[in-house]
Amino acid sequence: MKSGARSTFIAPWQFVQTEKPRLTETNGEYEMNNQFIMPNQRNITSDAYHGVDALSNSMLSRLKKSPLHLRNYLQSEHTPTPAMLRGTAVHTATLEPDLFELEWTRLPDLNYSTKAGKEVKAELSEKYSPDRMLKADAYDDIIAMRDSVLSHPIAADIIAQSDAEVSRFWIDGKTDVICKARIDLMPRIESGWEDCIVDLKTTRDCRDMSRTMANLGYARGAAHYLSSFDIRTRFILICVESQSPFGTICYEINSAAIEYGKREQKRLVEEYAELPEDMDEWPGYPTGMVDLDLPAWTYSQELEVAE
Repeated sequence: MKSGARSTFIAPWQFVQTEKPRLTETNGEYEMNNQFIMPNQRNITSDAYHGVDALSNSMLSRLKKSPLHLRNYLQSEHTPTPAMLRGTAVHTATLEPDLFELEWTRLPDLNYSTKAGKEVKAELSEKYSPDRMLKADAYDDIIAMRDSVLSHPIAADIIAQSDAEVSRFWIDGKTDVICKARIDLMPRIESGWEDCIVDLKTTRDCRDMSRTMANLGYARGAAHYLSSFDIRTRFILICVESQSPFGTICYEINSAAIEYGKREQKRLVEEYAELPEDMDEWPGYPTGMVDLDLPAWTYSQELEVAE
């Protein structure tokens, strides 16, 4: 049984597999019958989740480039970028407001190069992590994004009837790879959304989500999350803009995109399962000559001009 191959392993339980996961043959192809290995975890902290040795969608994103990129990701320290911190703040403020009040604060509008300003900041540093102490304008933007999401009728209805930040762990039925996912919102049974998984995304432009979904692998991520469920077959994105007026749109990823994501996720999980145990042997880009072509849209443009 292969796990996420992290260099340090932290797990709050023993993975126990009682029987071999079955494969169901349909139209000559095998469908994954994944084994769920423990109840949904609603009280696992983000740090504890990330410490669990299992295959995540973030790892699949790196593997898509090459196994070498995945190895570098697993062996490197990860310092959050400002955009990542902002996304975390919006998630926490919107989905875990009590935790947001506990861990994040708005810096008073002071001159922090002065003695008084330094004293205030030093006092706050005893209670808050430096990256959780936000300048007034940044904090106000987070609150505005939260309020925009909560004022959207569909988003508000989903959030009110969902559990937030649910950790999920399962064994891939075809490869025996241990997988994991951290689900933003899992609607409760009889909520009307019980066949859905929901993700909260911040973006510069909500109208450009189709391109963003392709560039950032959202369809594959949705497929990875859905692969551990039977009753949940739909994936919803609650998207909020990171600039004023902080517009919000709810999108459902359509079935064609989900099927595309499933094919990519399946291929990458199988590729991961075949990697050598020794990460030093994980290959990078091809070492031979690679043919370089123009993107397909260039030729389409040429045809349009000719017509």
